[in-house]
Amino acid sequence: YYTLTAHLPDNNIPSSSLGLIRLDLNGDTIWTKKISSSSNGLHSFRDFKRSNDGGYIISGISNYHYMHPTYSWNALLIKTDHQGDTIWTRSYDSMNSTNPLDYGECVSATMDNGYVMGVATQGLGSITEALLIKYNAQGDTIWKRIIPETSSVVANNSPNSIVETADSGYVFCGFY
Repeated sequence: YYTLTAHLPDNNIPSSSLGLIRLDLNGDTIWTKKISSSSNGLHSFRDFKRSNDGGYIISGISNYHYMHPTYSWNALLIKTDHQGDTIWTRSYDSMNSTNPLDYGECVSATMDNGYVMGVATQGLGSITEALLIKYNAQGDTIWKRIIPETSSVVANNSPNSIVETADSGYVFCGFY
């Protein structure tokens, strides 16, 4: 079986509806679930993984006020069950600048049944920093860590993939 994320048609313009589609071995649709829909915002999924309980964990971006002069892009984390029904949704907004840009670039399930999300954030100014956020199984934030810029040449840090190591640490790759 295969599961994928997709932009789904919506009659609201401008809008972006996103969802999960489950396919069988022949590529036939088993189910389609609309995860996010808004008539006044834009959304994008960046990554998703199977969670330890058989459901899915999805990272992405939401912006409910993109037409407003003080818009912000928020990192988005969505937990679904095995049928694609939403259990909980969390967003992260750095709130540290006029127009913060926080992109939920990658996500991974962890051995303790929690999750870790890699965020590209411009909440601290014009430089993009890599931010890792650890969540428990209920979606509560356990900790946040900024991976600081260490080079005057590189102006953008962005995590693209993250995995848990055997000692319960984390390794991520991306722009640095």
